Amino acid sequence: MGRISFGLYVYHDFVINFTRRLVIDPMMAATIQNSLLRDHVTIGLSMALPFGLTILVAALSYPYIETPFLKMKKRRGVIESQPIGMMPDRPTEERIPALADGPRQRGDTA
Repeated sequence: MGRISFGLYVYHDFVINFTRRLVIDPMMAATIQNSLLRDHVTIGLSMALPFGLTILVAALSYPYIETPFLKMKKRRGVIESQPIGMMPDRPTEERIPALADGPRQRGDTA
């Protein structure tokens, strides 16, 4: 459940509105004439159908949408920064060798 929790959060509103407008309302208006039975069936469907469909969409979203983005994030390098108070009191050129040579031009290699 932890892996699909973000998908549950993202897709729940869309799935609730989708099922209510395109499935439940048209089906109830066309099939059940008894208003009391229609109300009970509508309440049951409006809770069960979106719940199951949201879990399905979130479970499919994790391996096919979220995982490729998570892998892309891991491939990108992260440069950790230090708090200012922890940096030594030396000129910038001594601390960061790349800046000592001046700005690089496009196409230059290290």
